[in-house]
Amino acid sequence: MNQSNVRPRRPTLAMGKVHPGFTLMELIVAVVLSVIASGCVLVAGRQIITASNDIRDDLRTSINPRLIGDQMRRDFIHADRIQWWNDGIQLSGLIHRDTSIGTPTGRSATVRYQVVPISQRQSERTNDRFNRWLLRHQWQSDPLTGRMVNYQVEPISDDVGRLDVTHDLWQDDLRSDVMPPVIRIRLTDSRGMEQIALVIRHHEGL
Repeated sequence: MNQSNVRPRRPTLAMGKVHPGFTLMELIVAVVLSVIASGCVLVAGRQIITASNDIRDDLRTSINPRLIGDQMRRDFIHADRIQWWNDGIQLSGLIHRDTSIGTPTGRSATVRYQVVPISQRQSERTNDRFNRWLLRHQWQSDPLTGRMVNYQVEPISDDVGRLDVTHDLWQDDLRSDVMPPVIRIRLTDSRGMEQIALVIRHHEGL
């Protein structure tokens, strides 16, 4: 055989089975996207926490004890009937208020101030099991059916410990729904600090 006609063989490399995978560029892109996504989640979480804290701060700063006291004084002076409950007080009379602008309308309504415990979960989170909400319920009665209409409820304060409404008359000297001439209102916060102390002379205010 003529050696000039023999072509040299090219060296070959033993190749195994090719597995699909990421290139270096794809790995870099995936890592970058993962970091961006994690950052977005953290930012969103912080915004939610900040918004929640802002709402609580706004509630405490916009509805201060003086404003609560003025509102309660107005309701008690213009009410003509009162009922005591274990968790608050209920008034009836010309005490309707436009809750959108916070002004009285002079119309008839029923208002209930209610102290409501904050949920167990929130109490554990705030480490304060004595914290309570003070809510103001307001509704009117349909003159034809007597049913409740235009019901509204608004939070007055989220840092309430106790609401006391008392008078000087013996229960036997006062019908259960009649407004006593002198009413004392005392509102404390969750730490027992006095927030409101009112003495309302109902008959003199009319």
